[in-house]
Amino acid sequence: MLESLKGIRYAHRRGNGEGKARRRRIALWSFRQLQSYIDYKAGWAGVPVEYVSPAFTSKTCHVCGYVNRKLKLTERSWLCPSCGAKLERDPNAAINIERRGKIRCLGEVHSGARGTYEAVKGNEIG
Repeated sequence: MLESLKGIRYAHRRGNGEGKARRRRIALWSFRQLQSYIDYKAGWAGVPVEYVSPAFTSKTCHVCGYVNRKLKLTERSWLCPSCGAKLERDPNAAINIERRGKIRCLGEVHSGARGTYEAVKGNEIG
């Protein structure tokens, strides 16, 4: 499961609390190229890839579903006012992204998969 990275550069603009060097590194990073690599390797190994919308994934409590719309980008952890859960933004977003997807297969072997040792071309087991 991957989030659609469209518009990610807009989150890293001047005034968001990040330094100039960090903003420059992020601006130069090829997000689509990373997704292409993941698509290629996953397809080669027989693992399905799905893209989901990242809207409010880090602002939605994965415990109760409360959406904290007032949360600022610089706040990296927050306390859910509804259920009291203490949430870190990135792990919380990852859980919500996984739940939004249609693929429910973590840890499951898929038909057509060549195995973990054969995920890189040329590493076939004899």
